[in-house]
Parts: sequence; structure tokens; C-alpha cells
Amino acid sequence: MSTEAARLAGLERPVRLVGMRADAVEALLGRPDLERHERRAQYRRYDVDGCALDLYLYEAPTNGAPSVAWFEVRPVDPLAGLDSRACAWLEERLGAPSLQERRAEQARS
Repeated sequence: MSTEAARLAGLERPVRLVGMRADAVEALLGRPDLERHERRAQYRRYDVDGCALDLYLYEAPTNGAPSVAWFEVRPVDPLAGLDSRACAWLEERLGAPSLQERRAEQARS
């Protein structure tokens, strides 16, 4: 288990990444494996036990501090045959809707 995965698994309750400031994300997960800056946006990727955590951060108009606007969790290598549910634990720890909730939402639309 990676350091990031151990930190997330040890949390008492899920974390809500959306709205979290960049410094709080780094305190929680450490340095990203990949980082890009484009104008007022940032992209950060963390590799967590075969799962990629993609974070999209934007500067707040009031103070310019970047915070998470959106995130996605996916297999690092989609061709490796990793079960699509293998990253569900990470999504749930990060406040993402569960697979059942997403399917119910898709069925409604």
C-alpha cells in the first residue's frame, strides 16, 4: 500500500476534495506525481495503488488561492485489465458519488 493510500484508508471519514485548497491537498496527499499549470488553472495527478487521482484546481477570484474544482479517479493503466471497481474505494474516501449513485443518476437522465 502506498503512503497516500495508507493516509486515505486511515481516515475516520471520507474527505471532501471539491473546494479543498491546494495546500490542504498537499498536506493530505503529499507532492503530486504530475503537475501542470495553465493560466489560472492547475492539473495534479496522484498515483495511488494502481489508481490515478486527477485533480483540477482553479484560482479563487477573491484571493487567488487555488482550490479543487473537480476530480476524477481512474485506473492508471486502463489496458492492464484492472477491474473497473478497483478504484471505487478511493472515490468513496474522497467524497465522490458511489458507483450505485452514478448509475442511478445515469438511469434518471
